[in-house]
Amino acid sequence: MRYDQSVTLIQNQVNDDDDSLDQVVTDVKTPVKANVQSTKVTTASGKTFRSLIVRVYGDYQANQIQIGSKIFEVQDTSKHNCRTDFTLITNEVIFHG
Repeated sequence: MRYDQSVTLIQNQVNDDDDSLDQVVTDVKTPVKANVQSTKVTTASGKTFRSLIVRVYGDYQANQIQIGSKIFEVQDTSKHNCRTDFTLITNEVIFHG
């Protein structure tokens, strides 16, 4: 498998200070090489979505992924042997009858 595209994994971390009532959320950005594939996902209700599968080598966590100038929310994360797969929903596919 070729990891030839550069993506940025964005992890939201909450800095919780014991002395303060405020919580500060910071974004930790990690640039990695990834394999990005386009696919379609169909739900049980019959809706079909266009999605991206982003595969990275290693054990990673992310809330969002930046590909180029676009930022996508991570819908699903699956861990395999030395690999992490992220599923991103890009938009809903509309079929015209």
